[in-house]
Amino acid sequence: MYKTEVTFGIHVGHSIEGSIGTEMKVDPLFLSPDMMICSRIEDLNDKYKTSILLTGDFVDLLSFKGQASVRQID
Repeated sequence: MYKTEVTFGIHVGHSIEGSIGTEMKVDPLFLSPDMMICSRIEDLNDKYKTSILLTGDFVDLLSFKGQASVRQID
């Protein structure tokens, strides 16, 4: 039996977008130090056995109710 897992690393910041691929299939590519933070945060899901991790910068932008629904882990 197959099991699909989806994990997310969510951060807020700036990036630039570029397109890579061919005329038949074009994929967006986003580059910035903030994108690297997203990738590193997403990789930590395995360590913490979670599926969604948010950075403090992102949590700061949430409403009070939203902030109250997350748990700080580190």
